[in-house]
Amino acid sequence: MWAYSLVVVLAIGGRWLYQLEQHLARPEGFLPPNDQSCRLRGVSQGMVGSEDMALGRHSILLITSGDLKTVFEEGSLAATPGGLWALDMRPGGGEHPVPLELAGLPEGRRFQAHGLDVSNRTDRVYAVSHNGDHSSVEIFAIHYRPSCLSLPWSCTPVLLTLLHTITSPLFPNSGINDVVEAADGEVYVSQWQPFPLPVHGQHHPGTLLERIQVHLTLPILLLGFPRLTTVLHCRWGEGGHSCTPATEESFVGANGMTMNADGSTVFVNDPVEKLITVMAREEGTGRLTKTGTIPLPVAVDNIEHDDTTGIITVGTIPDLGAASRGGPVPGGMATLRPEGEGWRWESVLEHDGSKLSQIAAAARLGRRLVLGSPFSSGILLCTL
Repeated sequence: MWAYSLVVVLAIGGRWLYQLEQHLARPEGFLPPNDQSCRLRGVSQGMVGSEDMALGRHSILLITSGDLKTVFEEGSLAATPGGLWALDMRPGGGEHPVPLELAGLPEGRRFQAHGLDVSNRTDRVYAVSHNGDHSSVEIFAIHYRPSCLSLPWSCTPVLLTLLHTITSPLFPNSGINDVVEAADGEVYVSQWQPFPLPVHGQHHPGTLLERIQVHLTLPILLLGFPRLTTVLHCRWGEGGHSCTPATEESFVGANGMTMNADGSTVFVNDPVEKLITVMAREEGTGRLTKTGTIPLPVAVDNIEHDDTTGIITVGTIPDLGAASRGGPVPGGMATLRPEGEGWRWESVLEHDGSKLSQIAAAARLGRRLVLGSPFSSGILLCTL
């Protein structure tokens, strides 16, 4: 019996080392930086982290800020207060992001923003927030102020008012990642952590169970099993809200999500797997069924579908090992263009991480391109 157990241990250990090598190895064909035009913006304004971003009307880019490194390691109460920011993406627009007032947010409520979705159909912002002892999806109504839209803006052109807060026992603390509007009163939420994080972060587990879960998370991510994360389907409205698992599929770490123009297809990214899962959406029930995958040459974080062109824009992490080695983590922007029965990958911008380490999200309008990071301060504003 002991011999069998030894073989099992050695097999698991061998698989772990192989997976570790695959995840941390510098990929072949590593592209040189083409980031000479990029400038760091927003650092002196208290913008710590810019994990996700999406374009609203009038060429206004909305950006989250949540100081997520501190949230995950030390807890939300130790983090720099988060929020939502706006940037003018028009040629000649301002170069610095502007913080937005969040009207209706309860006094004292933490808002450490993670993933977000901007709906130009309903004029709403959906944002994942980590609030200390729980995580939530905050839903804001967007009110645009056309009178402010001079070049540069004469006043803040966006007002946000809280409409609804979604919470659920299915949301692990600091364990949900992204959100996307499925229909009026429906959203999908991705779960990226297999276990809830301690209230005071993974550096301060308060119970034996929390200590075990903190130590198990990294091996589970590297081994790729057991797959303990998924995508949730939530309904909300005046009568309240409810969330259920949206699919039978499980993921190593369900991360960034996006949806096509007619709402029939949801794309779910799994960075560790370097894979986007394509899922058909069932009208009415909201159930998701896997129909295919998009293998990726490098890991990516957030993904955004362009409803006009069908192109998916991604924030890239071409060297996952750099994050574990310390120092600057390179990243950039790439696109996935539908081509025949597949998708064509094209690198748009490569950054060595010296100005903004570890890229999570990217957005482009014309020649203006913005990169965001989950942990570093500010944004990277580039001209192509």
